[in-house]
Amino acid sequence: MIELLYLTASRLSQILELRADQIRDGLLYFPAHKKGRERWFRLEGRLSVLLAERKETPFVFPSLRAANAREGFRRFWAKACKIAGLTMTPHTLRHSRASAWYAEGRTIAEVQRLLGHASLQMALRLYVQLFPETLPPSLPQEQGRKGRTRAVGT
Repeated sequence: MIELLYLTASRLSQILELRADQIRDGLLYFPAHKKGRERWFRLEGRLSVLLAERKETPFVFPSLRAANAREGFRRFWAKACKIAGLTMTPHTLRHSRASAWYAEGRTIAEVQRLLGHASLQMALRLYVQLFPETLPPSLPQEQGRKGRTRAVGT
């Protein structure tokens, strides 16, 4: 589940609610979430291996369908982070993956589409600031919070 969170840059609620009928024709479908857009992921590499191993049930993770699935996962997550010596939330994986996509050379528009953000400004605000060296030189720069450089107007 953690690997799926990272590979798809999904929110925890999207993974907990993932249904088998969202997997079809070699694609993984996520309906629009919050104020965002729907998203599709090609099932290849590690993602296809993870989802090919699932049982034939309506939910991809049927054992998590209890009333307190989110709380159960959060307890597991807290224990795993403590053992690893990390302080992070499951949502950190979404931001990490988005940043990795951008660092790998995907355009900010591609990252926006992969995340399902409704506006390009959201993706710009969250992820481009992590890699100021990739901004076009024509954009004026200013120091943002915590000393991060960011493009003016983002």
